[in-house]
Amino acid sequence: MQASFQCPQCGSEDTRALSLLYAAGTSTSVSTGVSTGFSTYGGIGGGGGGSFGFGGIGSNTTTTTMRGRQQTNLAAAIAPPARRKSRAGRIIFAGICMYFSIMVLGCGAFLAFHSAAFATLGSWLCIGLVIFALVLDHRKVTAYNTQVWPGLMARWEASMLCQRCGLTFPRHTLNG
Repeated sequence: MQASFQCPQCGSEDTRALSLLYAAGTSTSVSTGVSTGFSTYGGIGGGGGGSFGFGGIGSNTTTTTMRGRQQTNLAAAIAPPARRKSRAGRIIFAGICMYFSIMVLGCGAFLAFHSAAFATLGSWLCIGLVIFALVLDHRKVTAYNTQVWPGLMARWEASMLCQRCGLTFPRHTLNG
């Protein structure tokens, strides 16, 4: 016997779990294609800039794999909470930009004021700031993914959507 779940707002029994609606509205696909081509090369007066060597026929085969994901608007709107990702690439890029800025300033504007010392100090300062930012980012991402995200994911997995009025509500408020 299937339980009847009613929406607390409108009383409709047309409710579904968010995880079920998300899975039903999301599809992934993989397609693979093979292309083969033939060409001639070399020969007397042909190809290769008029060379007089032996000619031939060549072939080339290429395999292409494409991956895609399609989602309904509803599935996109009720997607599960995402884990946070590290911003290490951005931090390193910013550090490289800072480093080159310091080099330009060190070799240009402060040439009369011992620019080599300024550039060396600036380089070490830049490296220290990048390392500090990487450690701080790693700590924040790890803390979120281990302490905050599991609760958000559990709440999402226990949520229902009324398909009549659109209310999203936790399963524990169901009367059924």
